[in-house]
Amino acid sequence: MAIDELNAFFSSVILPETIVISEGVKIINVPDFIQGHLQALNSISEEPVATVFYDRLIIIKNLLLDQLN
Repeated sequence: MAIDELNAFFSSVILPETIVISEGVKIINVPDFIQGHLQALNSISEEPVATVFYDRLIIIKNLLLDQLN
């Protein structure tokens, strides 16, 4: 999934204020987290570093889709 597709997805859903992405990992400001990660992906050119931000966004996307079903 391309960065612009992730941006479009997160712009099209209502984001919760908090979300638990794994045991012991709770994001307490999801909108800021998403925005920061998207900005990081747009500015980081090193793939190994960008992968961490991308993977977290995919985890959140999948969790949000699971909640919709």
